[in-house]
Amino acid sequence: YQAYVTFYLAHRTRWKQQKMNQPADRQQWVATWLALQQRWHLPHMQYDIQPAITCEGAACDPYWPGKSMAGLAMTVTPVRMRWSVHHEAEVLEWLQRLQHVYTGMFVLRGCSWTLEESTDLIAAQCELQLFNFPQMWPVSSDAICCD
Repeated sequence: YQAYVTFYLAHRTRWKQQKMNQPADRQQWVATWLALQQRWHLPHMQYDIQPAITCEGAACDPYWPGKSMAGLAMTVTPVRMRWSVHHEAEVLEWLQRLQHVYTGMFVLRGCSWTLEESTDLIAAQCELQLFNFPQMWPVSSDAICCD
C-alpha cells in the first residue's frame, strides 16, 4: 500500500484546503474556475453543476473509476462543461489545468466536438465527475501509520 500512502501524503494538504473532506461546495468551484480562466487566459466556458449524489459501498460502483472498495463513501457531483473554441487544444489545455488543480478529485467521462453553424468555431462539451469524501479522513493529520 506504500504507493497509495505516498499519493495521499503528497496531496492531502491541498485536498484539505479544497475541502475535499467536506460535502461538495459549488461556490468554491465556480470561484476557482473563474480564477483559473483569468490566470491562464483560457477560453470562455459555461458549466452546469448537477446536484451531488451520495453513495456508499456497492452503490458507488457506477461512479468509481476502478474496482469496488469496501467501506467507500463519497459524494459525486456531475458537471457538464461547454466551450466555443477555435481549436480542440484550447479545451485540452483547460482540462490539463483543471487536472493540475484537482489531482485525484475528478474523472473525465468524455468529450464531444461539433462544428457550430455559420461560424468557424467548435462547440466542445465535456462531462466530468468531481469527488468528495466527507468523514473519511483521520481526525488528526498525523494519524496515518504504516508498518
